[in-house]
Amino acid sequence: MTLEELVAASGDAKLLSYHYAEGILFLLLLLDEPDTVVEVKIRTQLLQTGSELPATSPWCCHLGRIELEPIKLEVVNGHYMPPPSFVELMKDTRSGQGLAYGSKASAVGYLFSLVGSSRVLSCLISTPNHISINAAADN
Repeated sequence: MTLEELVAASGDAKLLSYHYAEGILFLLLLLDEPDTVVEVKIRTQLLQTGSELPATSPWCCHLGRIELEPIKLEVVNGHYMPPPSFVELMKDTRSGQGLAYGSKASAVGYLFSLVGSSRVLSCLISTPNHISINAAADN
């Protein structure tokens, strides 16, 4: 399964479990179509959590991926910077893009997010090659 296929199939996904260790975010997701459990591993050094996940599992969510270059975040001296406008700053913060502020634009290219009723997890990656997707062993 490719990253594009995963994002497209994750509309009503259920987060079964997640953890972060040694620079890798591990997600175990149950996809609705087809009824498949996948393990997603994301190599990232910067992870942000939003809402607290409920103690009960599974939790409904979908995945999102944003390429940072086309959205034209402000770049100063090769680093992503907050925009001067408060309104734009708040838009970036709500969308999770503010996570890139201070990072080298040449080292960070994508924002990957797990979204339920609000943004739950977001992380920065330099390339989609830092994401691996495999059928879970218990499938």
